[in-house]
Amino acid sequence: MYLRDCSTSGTVMAPQGKKETLKQEMRDASMMAITGRRDLALKYLKELEVDKYDQMRPTLDAFIAIVEQINPDVNLPVRGKREQEEDGISMAYMEKGAPLCVYVSGTGSMASEKLVEAYSYGRGYSIAFASNESRKLYRQPNLTALEAAGERMIDSIRTVIKENEPSDVTVVGGSRYGLFAGAVAAELNADKLLLASPMTYLASDDLIPAYSTLGRELVGRMRKMLPERWQDLKVVLKDWATTSHLHVLYSVHKAIDVGHSTRLESLPNTTMHPNDTWREHDTMPLLMSTGLLPQVVLEKVPAQAS
Repeated sequence: MYLRDCSTSGTVMAPQGKKETLKQEMRDASMMAITGRRDLALKYLKELEVDKYDQMRPTLDAFIAIVEQINPDVNLPVRGKREQEEDGISMAYMEKGAPLCVYVSGTGSMASEKLVEAYSYGRGYSIAFASNESRKLYRQPNLTALEAAGERMIDSIRTVIKENEPSDVTVVGGSRYGLFAGAVAAELNADKLLLASPMTYLASDDLIPAYSTLGRELVGRMRKMLPERWQDLKVVLKDWATTSHLHVLYSVHKAIDVGHSTRLESLPNTTMHPNDTWREHDTMPLLMSTGLLPQVVLEKVPAQAS
């Protein structure tokens, strides 16, 4: 996501420099927006020089749209990274009986999770984050340890559900954590699953040319680390989708996102959301700027015949 730490070394070429500058501008604005200075954040963003970012203008416009939707009364405490690392399943706020959004991701930045929390505040649903636990999955020494950690994460979410009795449950995830989000939704029999630019399978090589060198290395590691039963969302969700609702959002400008996402369109009760304005792979900005996140979480899914 754009809120990650983006360190560089050596000489930075001009286009990349602009992109890194924009990320820093948005990081600064996000901290304003979540700590009681939303209007200042908007002023800051809207006064940026348009020609400074040329082709990145859609990214900036989308971020402005996110900040505009944040409640101006939000003022969230900001904690250090060490505190964040020690968390398990964290609950931003919980209202018993309200729809529950379970955010499964691996955000490397505390601010990005806080931005989701600020954006969701006051919209009529509860929100719990499994992002820290998700990130830990990739740190396990072997497949057996990873599978056990995944089961512990799912059990922790079950406890949250049992204690708060939500009217329905929506699991949200994207990118490489789309695989985890799908597994969580199926294991919990969640009512809805919302995926943004998800990685949907690891078994085939047909999309490998679209990956960067780093991406190819990641896929190689994931094939070794993930249990085989989690490696293809189309298989994982086949039975789950017959009684639940799947939403898939992706950019039509990213071949790799189109390839992964469209694999799922043949599943029952699936709604595809191709987006022709967003040109980045970033997942949560896409969900929030389009308004799809609260729309899906608050969606009423008709009871399915058993």
